[in-house]
Amino acid sequence: MVLLKDGSSTGILSLPRDLVVDDPCLGRANRLSEMLEGCPGVNGPTLLTLAVEELIGNPIDHFAMVDLAGFQAAVDAVGGYEICVENPVRDQRANLRLPGGCTKASGAQTLAWMRSRHTQELTEDGWRTMGKGGSNRRESVTLHGIGVSPGVVVGPVYVFSHESAWT
Repeated sequence: MVLLKDGSSTGILSLPRDLVVDDPCLGRANRLSEMLEGCPGVNGPTLLTLAVEELIGNPIDHFAMVDLAGFQAAVDAVGGYEICVENPVRDQRANLRLPGGCTKASGAQTLAWMRSRHTQELTEDGWRTMGKGGSNRRESVTLHGIGVSPGVVVGPVYVFSHESAWT
């Protein structure tokens, strides 16, 4: 994700990891996720930054990499994330179980919610698989809900007060 600011407005650009971009090291197209491997003389984060800068036509001045444990810790550091569903939901593969209504989810529950690809909801007729394609929307809504939203910029005081969640 790229946070874009032009002085008067802020927006988020989500770049799929499978997006094919120009690879400055190989001189040919490559998947965006492959940039993190780096190449001789250029480390992965630098290569990824160069490729994204070329793609969007704007300089990148900060880079942050958060793994799954870091994401969970960040959600916990901000007091959780509210997930509201009409009916109870589950995904046994993602270790997800949420009751109907609103739940103040922990970092682990929020990650399971975002990663769920086989979500089922409990209806009058029993468990039914929810429609496909909802996970990308769910990821976007979840990230916006924890403070990564257009018009909201998390400043350095906030970041440093939650530093343990980001390391």
